[in-house]
Amino acid sequence: MADISLNDDHYCFVCGRNNSDGLQLTFEYPEPGKCRAEFMPPMKYQGWRGILHGGIVSTLLDEAMAHALGGAQRGGGGSGAVTAEMTVRFKKPVKIGEVVALLGYVLSDKGRLVECRSEILAPMTVSCWPVRPGSWYGRRSRVPNTRLYSRGSFWQRNAEDGPVIWFQITTAGTFPYFCAIHPTIMVGMIIVTGS
Repeated sequence: MADISLNDDHYCFVCGRNNSDGLQLTFEYPEPGKCRAEFMPPMKYQGWRGILHGGIVSTLLDEAMAHALGGAQRGGGGSGAVTAEMTVRFKKPVKIGEVVALLGYVLSDKGRLVECRSEILAPMTVSCWPVRPGSWYGRRSRVPNTRLYSRGSFWQRNAEDGPVIWFQITTAGTFPYFCAIHPTIMVGMIIVTGS
């Protein structure tokens, strides 16, 4: 097969700024070999009711891997590479109308053969009642090294069956938080309701 020239005319379905029918995602590059973007799936891309179509999910994951490679090789942007093989494991549905984080990572780069990984994460949301001053609320963490920062008070300890995030919020409200180690990737929301 003859070599193909890969030129970016900004009409990429996922990140192309000139493609009014595309997703027009903007990627960030927190460090070489990693990328991140946020996306709120609109209804026009749904498969089953309220769920993002699997083809769009696969397209997003493919694009994140290309951007992770571009971030590693050129400090951001598409990589000038094409996907040779891709396996997608659908663990849970991506809901229409809910913001998700799209993450891409380069695992190994051996010249013409690059191995990447990507994933789509929904921010973890916890709903609870306010606690009395001096009391703490505990919630099991999905990630063992999470250190949280927010306007509230948070701390973490590792229990025998995994880490638990403890927080103390005494008033109703919505409190965003983020991981101190992965601030652009791992984010969430604590919604304190009632009185």
